Amino acid sequence: LENDAYYVHWGWSPQAESDINSLNIDNINGLTYEGTYFYRDKTLKIPTEHTGFTSMDLLNKAVDKLNYRSVTNKDLLNYSIDEIDLSSKEGVIPANNVSITYSRTITSSYTYDANNKYYLRSVNETPEKDYVTKEQYHFKNIITYQVVNNTIANDNKDRQTINNIGSGTGYYITDGYAMPIKWEKKSRSSQTIYTYNDGTKINVNDGNTFIQIQPTGESLNIN
Repeated sequence: LENDAYYVHWGWSPQAESDINSLNIDNINGLTYEGTYFYRDKTLKIPTEHTGFTSMDLLNKAVDKLNYRSVTNKDLLNYSIDEIDLSSKEGVIPANNVSITYSRTITSSYTYDANNKYYLRSVNETPEKDYVTKEQYHFKNIITYQVVNNTIANDNKDRQTINNIGSGTGYYITDGYAMPIKWEKKSRSSQTIYTYNDGTKINVNDGNTFIQIQPTGESLNIN
């Protein structure tokens, strides 16, 4: 909602199905469009639920066919043409290694690759790699902050909900440094605004950005 995007998914929870329908979300569902805008690669010899694929070419065709909007007038994250240097900013800390705990069983971590100027992602200390290309996932920017999460009542799958309406603090991480930031989201459909502590909206370096919304009280280690 906050990014004014069309939602691409393969299947859904009862809660997601209800919201997509009641909020009239433009969506492309693999349950409906397998064989047209989604396909399976069974040559991978892995469990069926991991064989589903699509592509931007197929999704663009779906958007045209379904008559969805393909442009937005919303302001998204501000990407900087020039490289952002956080090293001399007040309050900045070194960020060559970042560890973000989600639960007793899941910890995401990043190691800064100074040669390529991006962060290599691991999960539970194991490099997270694309199954086909074997390339480790990497990200130019990381934004991380904490919110309260709860188990949805009467849900036998123990699905989670997060309370990301409100405000708080976090970090913008890039090029080996982490800068304290503030975040604010006024409603479910409004955009999350990220600012430095002086109130200035952040710009992020050109490249991909991973936004990690972490449960309150879990450990965050940056060094």
